[in-house]
Amino acid sequence: MTRKEGADMISSFLGLGWQ
Repeated sequence: MTRKEGADMISSFLGLGWQ
């Protein structure tokens, strides 16, 4: 997994958490 993929994944989790 690249660093960007990891950041995207974290962003997705954070996005779900904020919803």
